Amino acid sequence: MNAILKYRHVIILGLLPFLCIMLMKTPAYAGRDSDNREISTARVKWVVKNDIIIIKYDLKTDPGKKIKVDILMKNETDTTFTAELSTVHGAIGEGYYLGDSHEVRWQYRRDYPNGFAGEGYFFEVRVQEAEKESPWIYYALGAAAIAGGVVALIISNGQEAPAASSTAR
Repeated sequence: MNAILKYRHVIILGLLPFLCIMLMKTPAYAGRDSDNREISTARVKWVVKNDIIIIKYDLKTDPGKKIKVDILMKNETDTTFTAELSTVHGAIGEGYYLGDSHEVRWQYRRDYPNGFAGEGYFFEVRVQEAEKESPWIYYALGAAAIAGGVVALIISNGQEAPAASSTAR
């Protein structure tokens, strides 16, 4: 007990930054589900209308399963070419996508003002289950907070109360 009291400032100064870092980095430590596997897509079609490329794709997934959809533009002849889609809306990103004929509209001229030259372009639709956060990180944070509270309680109970000063008049 005397050792804890003697080193209470060191303990507090060491424990507080650790707790702060744990709280700030919670999403980084959230675990991934081991079933995070890709879901296959079928029938990817696309058409250019003015400055918009409309991409349609089909996929089969469970109705209650949250998934993440990413789309990349590639080229058959240049395997190093990859165009990322930024100004898009529709069935892309994280969501609950059920059924066929999902549509994504890409305003490609906003991302690539000069357009694309040549032929052989295609779209790769990547679909996978959305990441799930593990509840264990919250249990660990709760345990750390309780441990910090216990240490603070022990330290504060060990301190002597200041003596009441009496002045005689």
